[in-house]
Amino acid sequence: MSPGLGGDVRVIGVGGAGGNAVNRMIEAGVTGVRFIAVNTDTQALGRCEAPVRLHLGKPGSARDGAGGNPEVGMRAAESVIEDIDALVAGADMVFITAGMGGGTGTGASGVIGQRAKAAGALTVGVVSLPFTFEGMRRRKLAEEGVDALREVVDALIVVPNDRLLDLDHRVKLTDGFKVADDMLRHGVQGISDLVTITGLINLDFADVRSVMTNAGTAVMAIGEGQGPNRTSQAVDSIISNPLLETSITGASSVLLNITGPSDIPLHEVMEICDRIKGVCASDVNFFFGAVVHAGLVPELRVTLIATGMPTVGMTASRDRFGRRAPATIRQSTNDRGLTQERTSPVREEHGRTRGIGWGVDGDETIVQPIVPVRGAFGQSLATDLDDGVAVESAGLAPSWDEQRAGDTRRRIALPDPGAVYLPEETSIDSLPPFLRRTRDKGRPSS
Repeated sequence: MSPGLGGDVRVIGVGGAGGNAVNRMIEAGVTGVRFIAVNTDTQALGRCEAPVRLHLGKPGSARDGAGGNPEVGMRAAESVIEDIDALVAGADMVFITAGMGGGTGTGASGVIGQRAKAAGALTVGVVSLPFTFEGMRRRKLAEEGVDALREVVDALIVVPNDRLLDLDHRVKLTDGFKVADDMLRHGVQGISDLVTITGLINLDFADVRSVMTNAGTAVMAIGEGQGPNRTSQAVDSIISNPLLETSITGASSVLLNITGPSDIPLHEVMEICDRIKGVCASDVNFFFGAVVHAGLVPELRVTLIATGMPTVGMTASRDRFGRRAPATIRQSTNDRGLTQERTSPVREEHGRTRGIGWGVDGDETIVQPIVPVRGAFGQSLATDLDDGVAVESAGLAPSWDEQRAGDTRRRIALPDPGAVYLPEETSIDSLPPFLRRTRDKGRPSS
């Protein structure tokens, strides 16, 4: 597992909001993860600081951007499916971060999530819902995108932008979207830091996988405290966090990490753990870690991931094309389908097929998708065989070109985009389409 201490972690920002979240993480100095940006909008993609960027769409297409249409975003991702497979190949964990309601983030995230999980990566979505003032159509598309993405990832964290008003009604419009992008950053960074930073008591990648594999809805919260009441401040901000769409009450699995000074008293650690466990299920599966950080401001930080929260109902909805979408357990209902109330709590399992990843049959490697991308925006995703080549970028750490155990596919390292050189003996027919398109850009003239 490389490059990080806990595994090969990759963050894929999808669309404009996803690219902004990646930029915020890079600006904040987040380490131990690999950043990737994908977008149908070439201008927005050019503004992203990610070292690896992929334009979604067929070469030579006159369309730039998805025009707010998720179907366009989905089909653009499907048209470069070999490139997406190359970006997720060999990853231990893949974050997909996006803003829901637009064309690219809403439509392409499900395609990318499916391929990442099919490749064997622990796949976590961190997405935002649009502000109410952005309109009901955008909100409806966002909800359909969330439902579709939830079906193909291991865990999904949803951050409603409207909750920003619960923090401060005076937030300016210009600042609102920046804060929303930052919320996506915190959702990704809060989890990635757990497996990439060495601690006094380490939480490793296996702990995160145990909590988040096939978990459905997940909650990630960060609480901070300063001074004599730092413990209660940190825990209170987690339990009563206004930004959370789902309460952690009754959670069946919790991963908790405490970061603070070396002289933090044991009784403070016990108080934090006891208060968190006090709102969870009595038989909660509890993982605990601690990191010493002498210069932290505020001086105490508590990071929590919770899954398996009980819910109050199940909604069977139809998408905007009138097709029935998979039944999804939710906390609230809408007017698009039938709501069935249950008399007892239900764990969020969503009927997900478990444990399907890479299947090897002789010398042939087959990608077996967990769930077809179907229902919300268009036709199911094609499941063609992998072309046998893993494409890499020189902008990534060298460890990404190391072979994973059992992965015998040939790997090709790419220089910077637009300056690709391939040896004469390389068989062009064996390469993914985007390599074929750029083959001659860096080849010396004869």
